[in-house]
Amino acid sequence: MNNGDMTLKRLLIKLIIPWLFSAGILSSQQNVWISHGPYGGDVTALCVHPQISNTVYAGLRSDGVWKSEDGGLSWKKTSIGLADGHVQSLVISPVLPNTLFACTQYGGLMRSQDSGESWQRIGSGVTTWNTRRLYFGFSDRHLFLTTDKGLFQSSDDGSTWKLYDSNGLTSLNLTTLALSRDSTLFVGSSGAGVFKRAADDTAWTPVNEGLANLVVNDLAGSASDSQLTAATNGGIFTSLDSGMTWIPLMTGIDRTQIMDIAQDPTREDVLYAASYGGGVYKSENSGILWNPASIGLLNTYLNCIAIAPSQNSLLFAGSSAGVARSVAFAQVWQDTNNGLTSTLVSSILCDPFTKNKIYAGINGGGVYESRDGGLSWVGLNDGLRSLSVMSLQADPLRPDYLYVAVWQSGVYVKESSTSPWVQKRNGLTDKRVTDIAINPLNSNVIFVTTDGGGVFMSSDQANTWAPVNTGLTDLRCLKCAFNPKMSNTLFIGTETSGVWKTVGDGTAWNQIHLGISVLKIDALAIDPSNPQIMYCGSFGGGVYKTINGGSSWSSKNDGLQELLVKSVVVDPTNPHVLYAGTWSSGLFKSLDAGESWILWVNGLDDKHVPAIAVDPFQSNIIYAGTAAGVFRMDQIVARVESNVNHSPTDYLSSLNYPNPFNPTTVIEYQIPARSHVKLTIYDLLGQPIRLLVDQVQPSGIHHIEWDGQNASLQPVAAGIYFYKISTETHSSVRRMALVR
Repeated sequence: MNNGDMTLKRLLIKLIIPWLFSAGILSSQQNVWISHGPYGGDVTALCVHPQISNTVYAGLRSDGVWKSEDGGLSWKKTSIGLADGHVQSLVISPVLPNTLFACTQYGGLMRSQDSGESWQRIGSGVTTWNTRRLYFGFSDRHLFLTTDKGLFQSSDDGSTWKLYDSNGLTSLNLTTLALSRDSTLFVGSSGAGVFKRAADDTAWTPVNEGLANLVVNDLAGSASDSQLTAATNGGIFTSLDSGMTWIPLMTGIDRTQIMDIAQDPTREDVLYAASYGGGVYKSENSGILWNPASIGLLNTYLNCIAIAPSQNSLLFAGSSAGVARSVAFAQVWQDTNNGLTSTLVSSILCDPFTKNKIYAGINGGGVYESRDGGLSWVGLNDGLRSLSVMSLQADPLRPDYLYVAVWQSGVYVKESSTSPWVQKRNGLTDKRVTDIAINPLNSNVIFVTTDGGGVFMSSDQANTWAPVNTGLTDLRCLKCAFNPKMSNTLFIGTETSGVWKTVGDGTAWNQIHLGISVLKIDALAIDPSNPQIMYCGSFGGGVYKTINGGSSWSSKNDGLQELLVKSVVVDPTNPHVLYAGTWSSGLFKSLDAGESWILWVNGLDDKHVPAIAVDPFQSNIIYAGTAAGVFRMDQIVARVESNVNHSPTDYLSSLNYPNPFNPTTVIEYQIPARSHVKLTIYDLLGQPIRLLVDQVQPSGIHHIEWDGQNASLQPVAAGIYFYKISTETHSSVRRMALVR
């Protein structure tokens, strides 16, 4: 095609798509993104209305304040006017329950006087934006505020503040506070332990004898004033002498990072501890003995816990994946996240063997599975020791065999639909894994990229790993992808040096970045029909394309409104169709192999799109992973009908059923006119393995059965196969999966 033809084609695409909408051939109700979760978010703060136990507020690490008025069963965002969405704590006024305070990380102290509907910044006199926790002090108007710059106090409901005397504090990075009835103050710090100051003292005194860990996340006092409990990164400690000495209280607790403590409002000897990785622990004897209390808790990486003041049987726990609720003293929990749309989807995987089964990797929330095309989701986190999922991959030859790359935790393997995840990090010396690539023909061979340690290879299904970085000068590796027709060829995208290529076992890398001007590569995509054609998405340079296996690249950004590209995907059944996800402008679609792009965001509520997947069984269905969950679009294929009645239509169409199949499948196809038809089965390498049809056929619908055998009538291995139907003027390629 010459340059004039290409220009004309791009122009037609730009004109035709809007015309299809205006003419009603595509309506606003078609090609619409719809999301049904996974619901949740990284919940860092919880508080419950003092009189109305069904009114609950949740603060998220980066998505503001949310409110539930039905006990956590459904949520809505209430963040109008909130200067910063990084909420670190929430507090309700004990005398004015319509008044809430939110401590934020970058926006200072916020107050709402209408039950969270709107917010205003307060805090005149506070010299930092990083506010940690607010406490009511000696009177209803007396407030204390812990920050990274010390302790502040207010005597006018928080309107104005002044720095509390810091004499004796060896650290101003304060996290928590406890106040005794005799006006003695205790503050916890992030690294310097606990400090104490009585009403008549002139300086703070460190009180850390026996406190083995000095990162204090929470302090809880008691009516006796002499007993104090500290939650630290090294476990729970108690003091029976006003902080002078501490003893560990860890009997029954097997996770040492304790993030929060809640004390029963009617029984001070009943404590609940929120741990990071172990869920909830409960003590009914002031912490002497703890028992696990996490039945039903799908995410055990907790940040906070809260008890309803007017109904002490009702508890809420906030985790990196959302909110869980217990209505019976923490005996049983259930996730309650409906409407909480704050899950950051880092990876989407369509199961290659089972239709409508998809997986979502959540950065901070683990892995979720849907068996109905995204209408409902369940968590799959049993065995994961961290939930910061970076990448998900399926074994192309083994059904239900999954791999997940988890940031700072390495690689995990799930060998069946009912088995837990098993950590596989022997030899993986850098746990900052970013992506996984599985050899399409020999799934025992796996590569992972890491952000600092380069590339690692396993030849035994991830059981052992070894670095393979010879010649690779940039060890901050972000993405990897196999050549689908030359399974010994691997490509990686890096942080600062563009794209690299290796042939073989990764022992020799070559840089292939000629023409790439922005060298941070966040996405790689290879044309499955012609692996010489590749695309990479860069963070600032948009999309680049090569037609010669990476020897040279050219920019392909016509119509792409943002150049911070996080994901690129090629439609496996029509390689001229591409999708690109951006940092903040949504998703773009190309109908001409990247020559031009169209904004494709109808109904896409969140425009951060780090993950895209095309359904392998119905390529008109696409999924977008966003910071608000997974969105699905069932694309309507536009056809302009004439007044002439004809059947079949003037294009090739085909499907096979069942898919996946064992041992046989029927391929159905239709042709518009009498034609010479060829129907060939190909393997993943693109090698023909069986010619099923090679004859002239009349127009109409035809059927042919494939029995899973090659040209020698020998059974082929389980895996992914393609069938190509071609006539003199048309061709169509579809994907199918054989299971054994």
